[in-house]
Formats: sequence, C-alpha cells, structure tokens
Amino acid sequence: MTINQTLKLLAMTLTLTLTTIACQKAYTLEDETNTKQPTTNQGEKEEGSQGGTGEGDSGETPSINILTIAEAQAAPEGALIAVEGNLVGSCRRSMKYADFEEPFTGNTAILLAPAPINPNGEPPSYQDPTLFPVCLSNKQIREELNLIDNPKLWNKYIIVVGTRKKYLARPGINPISNYLLE
Repeated sequence: MTINQTLKLLAMTLTLTLTTIACQKAYTLEDETNTKQPTTNQGEKEEGSQGGTGEGDSGETPSINILTIAEAQAAPEGALIAVEGNLVGSCRRSMKYADFEEPFTGNTAILLAPAPINPNGEPPSYQDPTLFPVCLSNKQIREELNLIDNPKLWNKYIIVVGTRKKYLARPGINPISNYLLE
C-alpha cells in the first residue's frame, strides 16, 4: 500500500469513526468473519509513554467494517457505511441511463458491482439487482471518480464511505464522504 493510499485510509477511518461517534448511526455486522477490517499502523509507542486515557481505550487504531454490496443493500437507511466493489459504470438521472462502457455520459453517479465486468463479455443490464449506485454530490470527489473524466478507473476495485440511502430507486450511497481506490 502506498503512502497516499495509507493516508486516505487513515482519513477515511477517522471520518467514519468521528461521524459514528457524533451521529450514533454506524452500521456494523454482528458476524465479522466475512468482513475486511483495514487498519493503519501508528507505529510503536515510545518507552515511558502513557497508554489510553479512557475506559475501554486500548490504544489501538480504530478499524471499520467494509461491507459487501449485498450487506450494504441490507444496511439500515441512514447508516454510515463503507462498501467495497468494482466501479463498473456511470449514470445520470436514472438507472435507465447507465453506461457500462465508453463513452460514458453520466458524471453525477457511479455504479459498483461485486465483480469486474468482462471487457469481452455482455455488459450488465441496468436492472441488475447487484448494482449499487453512489451519488457523486461532493464536487472534488466527482472530479476524481466520474468515468467521463477518468475512464481508466473503469472496473477498478474501490471502497466508498457514505450514508446508505435510497438512490436511483434502489439502495445506494448518498452522499459519498470518502473513498479508497486500490
């Protein structure tokens, strides 16, 4: 993992942790056997440094549960979640306008899928229930992730953090607050 990716992951973890504490809307899974838990390495404590300051503070870096698309679709509305998938398409106005190959025409939403699309195969239908729409309401994130300006991101693995809401008539993220490209 590069330094830039590590910094983004740390920022995403802190954003999720602080928002979770402030809003008390975090969605976590009871069964963590199928979830990934990225953490960042804060380094060793110096000799003689003090440990945690509060009850239950173990001094460990906080971690977040990264949900699959199916788990994210089942998450409660309004929950702050992190979801993993492949950036397989773009969209504007409704799922009927979904693009799964160049030229992409929508820059306000991206579509995640559990697996990349086979470039030589048939693209998915906009009705595919495994598609997960993500609203690119943040201007900077829109510039960085929309497939019109960034077609090289097509089919890339991504983790997005945001609020789980109904978007484009299905479970999705609106708004996105952060992301991590691998």
